[in-house]
Amino acid sequence: MFYFNQIMIATCRNEAKFGTITTHSEKYFYRWADPYPRTVDELKHGGSGPNDQERLVAGMLKPANLLDLIRTFTLFSTNDKGETIKIVGRYQQFRAVKLAVKRLLEGRNPRERSGIIWHTQGSGKSLTMMFMVREMYRHAKLSSWKVVFVTDRTQLEGQLAETSQSIGFTVKVAESIRDLKELLRSDSSDLVMAMIHKFREAVLTETFPELERHEALRKWYIAKAHEKIIPRVRVHARELGVGVGAIKIVDNRYRWGSCTLHDNVNLNWRLIKAPMFVIDYVIIHELAHLIEANHTPRFWNIVRTQAPSMDKAKAWLKEYGQLLEQSI
Repeated sequence: MFYFNQIMIATCRNEAKFGTITTHSEKYFYRWADPYPRTVDELKHGGSGPNDQERLVAGMLKPANLLDLIRTFTLFSTNDKGETIKIVGRYQQFRAVKLAVKRLLEGRNPRERSGIIWHTQGSGKSLTMMFMVREMYRHAKLSSWKVVFVTDRTQLEGQLAETSQSIGFTVKVAESIRDLKELLRSDSSDLVMAMIHKFREAVLTETFPELERHEALRKWYIAKAHEKIIPRVRVHARELGVGVGAIKIVDNRYRWGSCTLHDNVNLNWRLIKAPMFVIDYVIIHELAHLIEANHTPRFWNIVRTQAPSMDKAKAWLKEYGQLLEQSI
């Protein structure tokens, strides 16, 4: 009977979590917090709001949703031990994909059909992308579309390739702009992947001489750095209990950040191209200098306490930092 098991649900009184038959750790049993397409307010509940069991039953076990989870949001993968594991999408992925496809189907212009799905580090971006492709191709109107993934990290490129293969899709990788143009020229409903770091300035200038893309893209990155990085500095400063003067996004080569005698913090705009755990590490590193000027054991203890992923971030910068310096 276990061969045909689709989803495992553990429930006790008001609590409820789900996993799969290969979920062997409580850590990987998750809540289903949103009963989409219904809202929490539509569920019958007392004054304290619907409990987890009510939300899971209304969200996961609604017949249409359950069939969609089995058909579209379930896949098999291989873990680090070489074991086959079964993965079922979480409520955030289910809701995001459903809403995105709804916009593609109902949007009357490019703006209405566009949008952003925000993911944190390690939250399953590649899985969401593949769930999205599956859901799109279930609709006749979208089944002939060509899907293009533009990534900025080698790791994500590998994850997408692996995840797509696990559900029967083959992703064609564009190694250059010339390759990308050839892949886009065909009428087939392919999955195409391009890594932005491979589009070097010389190739762009040769292929698209009419575009003043370098400066435009640089300004876009700098604007995003102001939007995303400066608020993070203020958050970490409060957590560390330090006062910060001016926070500046600067154009330094080969230096990710610095602080001044007047408690000003300078951060390289190119950091916006790095994962958030790397950005947080650099911010905390510079703020820690406002407490301890030198790289003493006390300094590193402060950084490690505030940034548990410090070693991972340092390793990432060592391996991929040069890519952030490239002109793109």
